Formats: sequence, C-alpha cells, structure tokens
Amino acid sequence: MQKIHILGIVGSPRKGKNTDSLVQRVLDGAKDVGAKATKIYLNDLSIKPCQACNRHPFPKYCFYHDGMTKLYKLFATVDGVVLGTPAYYETISSQTKLMIDRCNCLSQITKTPSGKLHFTRRIQKSKKGIFIWVADCSQNIKPALLSIKFWCQDINLKIIQIIKMHHSDRPDSNREKLLKKAYHAGKLLVDSIKMG
Repeated sequence: MQKIHILGIVGSPRKGKNTDSLVQRVLDGAKDVGAKATKIYLNDLSIKPCQACNRHPFPKYCFYHDGMTKLYKLFATVDGVVLGTPAYYETISSQTKLMIDRCNCLSQITKTPSGKLHFTRRIQKSKKGIFIWVADCSQNIKPALLSIKFWCQDINLKIIQIIKMHHSDRPDSNREKLLKKAYHAGKLLVDSIKMG
C-alpha cells in the first residue's frame, strides 16, 4: 500500500512563527504514524493573480504556468491537506487568497439542457484536511471560512478539524496547548484518511 501523502500549506510570510509551527506540528503527527509530508510556503512561490480569462483552460488547469502548477499537481494526488493562514481583516492572508483565486479553474461551469448552471469538479481525488487560523485580535472566523468553503469544493477537500489561535503574540496565548493539539490532529487526520 502506498504511503498516505499530506500536503502542508503555509499562508504566512513569516517562517518559524505561529502559523508555520502549527502546520509543521500537524505534519509531524502525520509523519509519526507513517505518512509522507510535503510543506509549501506560499510566499516562496511566484503566483500571478487570477486574470479572469473568461475561457476555460481544459485540459490544462490554468493558462499561466507559475507556482500554482506545482500545487495543482499536488491537489490532484495528495490524500490530505493542512492549510494554515494568519487572519488579515478577519479573513485570510493575501498569499492564501492568491492561491484560492487561482483554483477557480478547477471547477468547470456548464449549462444543463434546462439552462441551469452546473459545476463540474476537475480534481477527482477526494481529500481530508485541517484548517489553521492564527489571529492576534480577530475573533470571528466566519469570514475566513467563506473563502475556505468554496476552495474546498474546488480541490475536493473535506475539512475535518479547525484549529484557531487567538492573541497569538501575547503571553497568555495557549500556543503550547495548540501545538500539542495540532500534533494529535495530524495523527487523527491520517487515521481518518485510512478509514475512508
């Protein structure tokens, strides 16, 4: 049996800080139960903003070949995804938003014979995942989840756990507790994928 492959996506420009550390702990937990892990820093990728081409790139995923090309291939093959982002204006980082915008080509819009619009998902492999949201003062995760919800549909991902960190840079932060939670979440993610 092939190893379960988990993709960790860090949407923060700050390496080694809270978002990166939580994503890494999930990947550590997954690796400790036999999974393969790949971590991508969105800030290291050159990703062009969506150009609203108004035509579909089929059979390619996109007309533009940049840092997203690697991500498209991973979305089509991995078994699980861990996405971590800091909260910007109670939503997500610009790096994360760029990636999400470029995934709109992963669903093709067609019309049914009755004239209704129908979305056909191009990524066939279903995945399970974890969403990590790191906030200093933001408390309302709902705006962030709106973007994540539609992105999950496009890449065929079901979020099974959300980890929220508030007041991330204050001494009263529950950082250590959340790092342990993230580690165990990585193990649980692999177990959940194995169960189907």
